[in-house]
Amino acid sequence: SQIDSIWTNTEGEAFFHGPWLVLPSAIPHTPSRTFYKQEVFLSTLEDTNPTNNIVGKCAVLEHGEYISCRPTEIPESDVYVCESQYDEARRSIKELPREGLKKYTHSAAVTQDEIYFFRRLINPQKVGANQTEQESKTNQYLQNFDQNSCSASSPANNIKLEDMMCEDSMDGGPRSVGSCHGNDNSNMSTPLTSKKKRDAKKLVTGYILYSGDVRKGIAADNPACSFGEVSRMVGNEWRNLPTSEKIAWEEKAARVNEETVAKMAEAELCPSPSPAPTANSQQHPDLVYECCWDNCDWQFEDMQDCIEHAVTEGCGHVHMYFAAVPPHELEFQCQWRGCTRMRKAIAPFPSLHRLARHVKEVHIMKSQGRVVHPDHRSKNFMPSSRPPPQPTSTSTPSSISETAAAMAPGLLNYSRNTPSPASQNGGGSTGGGRNVEPLFVTVPPRPQRLLHSEAYIKYIEGLHSDSRSVSNWDRQLKATQETIEPPDMARLPAHWLGNGVGNHGNILNALWTLRDFMFRDALGISKLV
Repeated sequence: SQIDSIWTNTEGEAFFHGPWLVLPSAIPHTPSRTFYKQEVFLSTLEDTNPTNNIVGKCAVLEHGEYISCRPTEIPESDVYVCESQYDEARRSIKELPREGLKKYTHSAAVTQDEIYFFRRLINPQKVGANQTEQESKTNQYLQNFDQNSCSASSPANNIKLEDMMCEDSMDGGPRSVGSCHGNDNSNMSTPLTSKKKRDAKKLVTGYILYSGDVRKGIAADNPACSFGEVSRMVGNEWRNLPTSEKIAWEEKAARVNEETVAKMAEAELCPSPSPAPTANSQQHPDLVYECCWDNCDWQFEDMQDCIEHAVTEGCGHVHMYFAAVPPHELEFQCQWRGCTRMRKAIAPFPSLHRLARHVKEVHIMKSQGRVVHPDHRSKNFMPSSRPPPQPTSTSTPSSISETAAAMAPGLLNYSRNTPSPASQNGGGSTGGGRNVEPLFVTVPPRPQRLLHSEAYIKYIEGLHSDSRSVSNWDRQLKATQETIEPPDMARLPAHWLGNGVGNHGNILNALWTLRDFMFRDALGISKLV
């Protein structure tokens, strides 16, 4: 979050206000879209939070600043680039306004940040969205400095080269962000190739070796200083070193790099067998994910099913909970059992979208689940709606084509039947015939988007130059429950019925009664007008 204003109330509690900055993984985008490794988007939503929620400090630069300079007190892993704005309401990405990110003017009493300007502009590369989050793992290198002891015999022995962050030497030319070699003009073909290139050249500089040697001592002499202040002290000492000592450290770094390159060359000649994937093999068979919103007792075998049950737009449990609240009493406060926001009496969220995002990212995605024996599970336990993984086996080209042909209808008609509070009697659909593992697993579409697309296509097909109305109103007026094809009961808008089905028996009869009532009401209004 960007801090635009900060204040304290009469009780001495401090708060700050500003817009959110979101990662590429938090916004909808096409799978082929690429982003900068450290790219973020300025959200249109602004929020007020207590200062107790602040966990660290980072720097967000515009593209022109990102390729030309760096603040010296911020680690490279905490420096981000922002050149676009994300509209939360329209779910679209647009360019930043002409004035760019908001700038601040401070008084003369504020010490200005020290800015290091590159000798030449860098050219940051773009990668897939799944790789942007992996680059942030270099923070582990910074934490290892404070946890591991440093011996005075050899600085190079105290640094684990595999976890070393590729920093830029203060006396050398700038390197590409996230890359350890300066002149890399080749375009990235695939993410796999680029990862091998990054792993193949993890070089160090003299400043990195020097920092690893003296940082522990400076941190011990100044226990009250933060990590950024210690980094500034290390940088000042490095700048005050004589040229001869700097050259000695750079020569030592060159020798370490030569040894690293030689070891990697030997590793390429004798590759080690890759470990077998264990993503799903170690998951406990009795692990369940629970919806703890209000008094809900639904349990799910799959986390994605729990997310769709809780925060699906329009028919999720969170949206249905506030749909029954009168407008003058709306207060988007989290009702998740055990939420710290309730105990700390934090102000409600400004919008339902922000609350749903909080439930998804904080309460569900960060949850490790709970091991519940099958005999102790709730009656509203929902097995996974995804087919179990099939063991892969080698097959001839003809059998592959048969598999693809058999799987094509399933891919076209695949959709989740995750239960929601509006339709808790829906069960998972079972496909007929044998279950064949698909060649390409696609992301299941959301029912709301499919309904919107079908309605839009029908609207376009109904447009004619000689038509006097937008819709086929006469056909809709004559429609009855017997002449219309029976719809899918799980996809009916049950949240339209404020009092439930009442005496109508089921949702379909209640919706038809509501439709007839609205027609009669509209005709009555037209007569009065």
